[in-house]
Amino acid sequence: MRRGRWFRQEGGRTTCLLCAHQCSLREGAFGFCGMRRGTAEGIELPAWGRLTAGALDPIEKKPLYHFYPGSPVWSIGFAGCSMDCPYCQNAHIARATATDGKETDPAAVVRRAMDLGVRLLAFTYSEPSIHAEYLIETAEESHRNGLHTVLVSNGMVNPEPAEELVQQIDGINIDLKSWNPDYYRRTLRGNLETVKRFIQIAHEHTWIELTTLVVPGDNDSNDEMRGLCSWVAGLSPDIPLHLSAYYPSHKYTRPPTEAAVLTALAETAREYLNFVYLGNLGGSNHTRCPGCHRDVIRRLGYSTECLATDGRCPGCGEKIAGVFR
Repeated sequence: MRRGRWFRQEGGRTTCLLCAHQCSLREGAFGFCGMRRGTAEGIELPAWGRLTAGALDPIEKKPLYHFYPGSPVWSIGFAGCSMDCPYCQNAHIARATATDGKETDPAAVVRRAMDLGVRLLAFTYSEPSIHAEYLIETAEESHRNGLHTVLVSNGMVNPEPAEELVQQIDGINIDLKSWNPDYYRRTLRGNLETVKRFIQIAHEHTWIELTTLVVPGDNDSNDEMRGLCSWVAGLSPDIPLHLSAYYPSHKYTRPPTEAAVLTALAETAREYLNFVYLGNLGGSNHTRCPGCHRDVIRRLGYSTECLATDGRCPGCGEKIAGVFR
């Protein structure tokens, strides 16, 4: 059985230090995520390497719009999650058990990506960070073989493991689900301050983009969008923000986000940020140069044409934030 890291022991219990929950575990008990188990020696990982999903996706589906635009990515997923969002679109994966999935060692994952002829490997679908030990090992193997790594995460990772994890990842999309700490805690079972710190750490080390799923009645106020975007702009106005439309899923049956609401929030976000995109609505989502406003990346659905092949606007020559070919 693989052993986990980031824990402390006292009083006959083991405290997992990977995420903000910091679960205090008696021997044999699982943490909130359902994937990490306390033992007399520390933490064990019965779900190590157990993949529950795998697919060849466009990188734009993560979504990452400024990271090797138009490239295919081999995407793998795992069971478990460190949050409990009532509108979860992957609840069947998030609430799978630690013994679900097929155990696959890192070398096999990398070989599969190489056999497919892709150079990007993504950890995605549920919450990959609860499998941080496996992610780090697989990312190291990926880099040894010339692949680039991607993480899609809710950001609920404590600073110490976050520092180590993000240094092995080349591009990250992080969910910033709300700007309301009470909503994070009560409705999502998460911690906004931990997510903010993860975003800061990731931004210091690698390329990041953010996603906010706009849920009617939960996080769709203009004031909340201003607070969120003002903070992000303080890190960098060049961090892309994806505003995605909610659709009924899992425990939520309320109507979908109206396109007009999402469009209005995007206009607010653009007062602070240079790159704001709409998700789950279809249509075009072009990237325009902040300087001359010329199209530098054209998108229709998942079809992408990158005109800034050297990372610069073909019109005025301004450098476009991102990681290009």
